[in-house]
Parts: sequence; C-alpha cells; structure tokens
Amino acid sequence: MATICISKHGQHTEKQVTCTLLDRVNEEGKHLVSYKDYRLTSQDLSLMCGERYLSDEIINLLIQSYCDRANAKHHSCRYKLLPSFLSVGEVSKKLIENICKAEEMNEIEVLFLPIHMLQRHWGLAIFSVSEQTVFFDDGYHCPVSEDLRCRTKTILSVIAECTKLAKFQPLRWNEIQRFKVPMPDQPQNSEIGSGSCGVSVICAARDVCNRLDSFTWTYQDAPQLRAQLMVELINLH
Repeated sequence: MATICISKHGQHTEKQVTCTLLDRVNEEGKHLVSYKDYRLTSQDLSLMCGERYLSDEIINLLIQSYCDRANAKHHSCRYKLLPSFLSVGEVSKKLIENICKAEEMNEIEVLFLPIHMLQRHWGLAIFSVSEQTVFFDDGYHCPVSEDLRCRTKTILSVIAECTKLAKFQPLRWNEIQRFKVPMPDQPQNSEIGSGSCGVSVICAARDVCNRLDSFTWTYQDAPQLRAQLMVELINLH
C-alpha cells in the first residue's frame, strides 16, 4: 500500500524509500534520521507502512520539524513541542525546565503535547497561550480524562515557575476544552485509517502550524499521508 502511494513521488523516491527500508543501518549502530533530540532507524521508518502504530520518536520528530519550520518562517518562536513523554507517568520537571531554557517562552503562542492514551491510541493537546485554554481531541473523540486535566495544569505550573511569566499560571487558564473544529472521525476494525491515530496527530499539528482553519485530511487519506511523511523523514536525512 505504502509503496503504491510513494510511487506518485517518482521512481527515484520510490527506490530511495525501498532501499532505506531494506538497509542495515540499525545493525551497524547508525541512525537513519537524526533531528534535534530524536533518532530514527530504518525499523522506525517501517512503522509508516500499512496501518502500524507510530512510535513516540516519529511523532515527536515530525512535529518538532513543523514547529521549527513555522518559527523560521515567522522569525520568532511561536510554536513548541512538549514531547509525548510528558503525557505518561510522572511529569518530568527537569524536561520542562530544559524546554523553557531552550526557547524564548515569552514569544510562544502554541504548545503541542501528543497524548499517549490507553490501548495504543494517540490524541493531541494544544495549549493556546492567547486563549489561555488547552484544547484536546483524538479520532475517537474520547472523554477528557482527569489525568489529562491534572497533567496539563502541572505542566503549566512548572512552566510558570521556570519562566516567571504570569500568563502560564494555571489559575489564569480555562478548563480544558475540545477542539473548535473536531478531528476527522477515525474508522475502526480493519478499514483504511483504523490504525493511523499517530498520523492524525502529526497532520493536525502541521495544519495548526500552517494556520489553517480546518483540517486538510481524513483517515481515508492515511496511505497517502503515510507515504508523504515517510518521504519527509528521508528528506530530513
């Protein structure tokens, strides 16, 4: 399925992707893609094929690249990724502190947090600084959990403590809300797009970085989207 879609990018790209998926870089201790703090092997890239569940590394890496691209375009740090690792377990204060030190947090307009949910499913939380609201959605439109409510408040509290910026104080923020424009509905069972929750999170963040008012994709586009993202990853290399 992925190979058929990739062929639309040209024979050279199709051959490049095929060779990349079949190479042995991981066994040689090398990485296929290195970007900021993220590293991908050819095995990671293979998760883009079919309806496979995407890893934290792929999701974080691509959203980070979209943020960087948008920030470069606007010549300011408007978009920032909060790595998906903050969505599970104990919230790492040290990780958030490192993020605050690395960026001009006073310029931030949007923070993205990919949410690793139960039963191998991905959602997306978007911190809108101007609206002082965290928006959340996923393809199944699951209820907002109490854990997510507490987690977002904890993250804001740590950011406020690190930056000394009053606008990140949790008490100034509204209760977490649904996306104003819902994510497309994710199909279930073995239908096209049924395993592409991670793809939807990546593409939703990309659309927000591009300042679009609505989403440019559906889950039925999953084969083409996976092929496109695979090519983007290889081009990063």
